[in-house]
Amino acid sequence: MKEDVMTCMPILKTMNLEIQQQALFEMFETYFDVDLDNCTMTHEAWIRHIVLALSDDKYLEKMMVCFQAYEDERNA
Repeated sequence: MKEDVMTCMPILKTMNLEIQQQALFEMFETYFDVDLDNCTMTHEAWIRHIVLALSDDKYLEKMMVCFQAYEDERNA
């Protein structure tokens, strides 16, 4: 699973910025259940994720691993 995510990182980086942003938007929309109208995050939780994203160089890599695990579980 983690290996699959790591192979996606270089591909993501080769996309133009607009496509990369759209792909990330869709990933986060799914991960946080916004697409299911089931997001229960508070404003504080959103702010914490933004702070982590801005301050952790490995945030995207970690989120992609979490997203893949979530997506595997959701599709099971």
